[in-house]
Amino acid sequence: MAIAYNYEGAAEQFGVAVSKIRTAVRENQIAAKYWGKDVLIPHAELERFLESLPEERG
Repeated sequence: MAIAYNYEGAAEQFGVAVSKIRTAVRENQIAAKYWGKDVLIPHAELERFLESLPEERG
């Protein structure tokens, strides 16, 4: 397990399209960190986001 992921790595961890992760970051649903041009999404932030999702379809 990595401590942080780029967009592609985060999408792979979730099993979703990269565009979904980019949208969640852009809409401030997932908090990203920035190191120069690199985007880093902490593993703990992915866990927090997952826990915030509803358990049933809306």
